[in-house]
Amino acid sequence: MKKWWMILLALLLLVVLAACKNGANNETTVPTNTTAAPEETVTAGEIGAENAKINWSFEDGTLTIGGKGEIRTFENWAQVPWKQHLKTMKKVTIENGVTNIPNCAFYDCEALEEITLPDSVKTIGWWAFRNCVALQSVKLPKKLTSIGYNAFDNCVRLETVVLPDSLKALPNELFSGCTALKDVTLPAQLETIGNRAFFKCESLKQISLPATVTSVGSEVFALCELMHDVYFDGTKAQWKKITVGFGNDVLSEAKLHLNKAS
Repeated sequence: MKKWWMILLALLLLVVLAACKNGANNETTVPTNTTAAPEETVTAGEIGAENAKINWSFEDGTLTIGGKGEIRTFENWAQVPWKQHLKTMKKVTIENGVTNIPNCAFYDCEALEEITLPDSVKTIGWWAFRNCVALQSVKLPKKLTSIGYNAFDNCVRLETVVLPDSLKALPNELFSGCTALKDVTLPAQLETIGNRAFFKCESLKQISLPATVTSVGSEVFALCELMHDVYFDGTKAQWKKITVGFGNDVLSEAKLHLNKAS
């Protein structure tokens, strides 16, 4: 009797093993290579806001934007249509007829050396040229009326800037961290300078302020340790009426040159 039980158990074991083997042979094979297909390179497109026809194209390191009207809004860097080319873009040409530069448009273009902006451009958004570390000079459009905060923040090779007379206010941290900046032409009708607008502009030795300035924000010239001369196109009485925020010791300690007596 015991012998028969042993034979029965042996047969049962064989059946179980056979079932397991058969199940293993029927398993679906899962692919091990899950690498995604490479993103398609985009070199041209349409970027006009509502009722505007504006196109862009990228070739041989140059981005060209042409058309008439306003470029649509970019809420962040991820929405910039030419973001694939930011590391190799050396030149940007905006053709006459385009009226704005959106937020983050050329943020982190580390190879960008040259910008051509037409006088049709009236607004430049925040972070527009932030971290363009190869950019050395910029001449802004004559009809520019608004520029966003941090627009040229950390452009560490930027040496020369000409701001148009159409601007009346400079936003916070506009040229913050531009350590090579040494030649700045301010608007003739400038009224306010935002916080840290020229913070840590270590190469700036002098600044000329128009008589129209009424407010200088906090730490505007903080860490501008080479700045020893301030030229003011007004009287001493006008100078004393300017509201100056905290952290501007460099400004107060520099030699003041007045254009007008009394």
